[in-house]
Amino acid sequence: MGSNFTVQQYRPGEEVPKSGIYKVHHSGHHHDHEVTCVSGDQFPRCHQCGQQVRFSLLMAAHAVQRHAHFYTDEQTLMNSAF
Repeated sequence: MGSNFTVQQYRPGEEVPKSGIYKVHHSGHHHDHEVTCVSGDQFPRCHQCGQQVRFSLLMAAHAVQRHAHFYTDEQTLMNSAF
């Protein structure tokens, strides 16, 4: 029995919605791999496949510098986003 579950994919230039580990899907020149991305940053383009690269969230996680147990000042805490 198949699944109708679709994975949200993000393109270069889009804002990272949640900090975490993302799978990177290249356009044929490299195997898929994982990277960490921080919410509020933009997904980058690939040096080889450019705008064809895609990102999908594998696991959301707080960026350590934005976690309440590790922040260094109130501004960091106030600017924190998951």
